[in-house]
Amino acid sequence: MKKVLPITESPFELYHSNAYPLTIILNNKDTVEWLYCNYIHLFYIEKQDIDPLWFYCPDYKGRFYNSFLPWLDYQVLDKNTIKDLNIDILSLVKYSIDNEQYVSLFWDEFYIPNGIFMGDIHIRQRALIYGYDDASNHLYTYSEKSNSRLETCLVSYEDFKLSFYSSYIKGFPYVYIMKLDVNRQYKFDVKSVITQIKDYLSSRDITESQRESFNSHEGVKFGFSIYDCIRDYLNTVSKRNTFHYHKTLNILSEHKKIMLQRIQYMQNNGYLEISSTHFKDYETVYKTSKVLGSMFQKYNISRDEAIISRIILKVNEISVKEKAILNGLVGELSKNSFNNKE
Repeated sequence: MKKVLPITESPFELYHSNAYPLTIILNNKDTVEWLYCNYIHLFYIEKQDIDPLWFYCPDYKGRFYNSFLPWLDYQVLDKNTIKDLNIDILSLVKYSIDNEQYVSLFWDEFYIPNGIFMGDIHIRQRALIYGYDDASNHLYTYSEKSNSRLETCLVSYEDFKLSFYSSYIKGFPYVYIMKLDVNRQYKFDVKSVITQIKDYLSSRDITESQRESFNSHEGVKFGFSIYDCIRDYLNTVSKRNTFHYHKTLNILSEHKKIMLQRIQYMQNNGYLEISSTHFKDYETVYKTSKVLGSMFQKYNISRDEAIISRIILKVNEISVKEKAILNGLVGELSKNSFNNKE
């Protein structure tokens, strides 16, 4: 038997907890309006050298990031439960896919073709499984590969079991079973977008509204203030651990990408004037941001401080242009929203 569920390209790749759920839900055209009402705000964890910058997508426990999207129904199983109940992981995966459910879990890349690292290296990696084929004894999977891109890959049943039961993935015990909620509806909310962009520009700590449920987090910056954090980091980078910091600059670029797509969506759907220059103007911001990650990787190799100076100049350029564009965008959206109300 063979069954393969649909997946599509995610607008994000760096953090798999964001990418995999979006890879599932964006097959449904109704989710696009929800997408463009989210992923506006950013937060930065100070004193954290590795991956300090994230999209702000809070969960119900007060954490700043959330892989549980409202468009998906979730079941979460512990690996120990699977073991204690003598459940075969391959049978569980196939049963889930037969019921239109996707499976996300951690495996050992050592057993996976074209894994992140080639050779005798064991590394934990989160993957998405979306299909199987009994004729070839392979699973259809989606995960990060050696080129740092998310790609599909056929993984044999035998290799999959070895990777899942590997002793090297202790501490990552959960198996996530996800199914699209086809009955959910959401309409684009331009007023929410306006509010979120204003919060982003003003660097407002948006967790203040949740203090009845969660204590405030110290050492976290929100919105536009993340540019100061990035500049501070870069100015002292020679004294820090630079491992993985290029991800922060790539996250910045992913943010500009989704913001640009949002502007295009609003222009195509009448929230902005067709003659508006916001898309063209913001496109220059996105193009500038795309080179930052690769520049930082070159610095990691050469330790040439001149590269850091050039990165800082580009970060300054992005922040100045973005502030001007978004202020104009909010003005036009607010005016059009008021006129439409009338």
